[in-house]
Amino acid sequence: MWKISNNDFTTLHDIVVADGPDEADNRIVKLVNKGDLVITADVPLADQVITKNAFALNPRGTFWDVDNIKQSLAMRDL
Repeated sequence: MWKISNNDFTTLHDIVVADGPDEADNRIVKLVNKGDLVITADVPLADQVITKNAFALNPRGTFWDVDNIKQSLAMRDL
């Protein structure tokens, strides 16, 4: 179960997704809007978030952007 906040950061909603690979990621990508912030260690998810003009921050506090995400994807695929 994932808890996703609405834009006023005061209300949390439970969203249940189907079992299966990438189901939660797919829902996050579907719901993310331009300017939203997603904190994730998942490099492919971060790439999809950036593609939708949202921000992706890794748990170490580094923002991924259009330049460094491709390098991270390439390193992941080695």
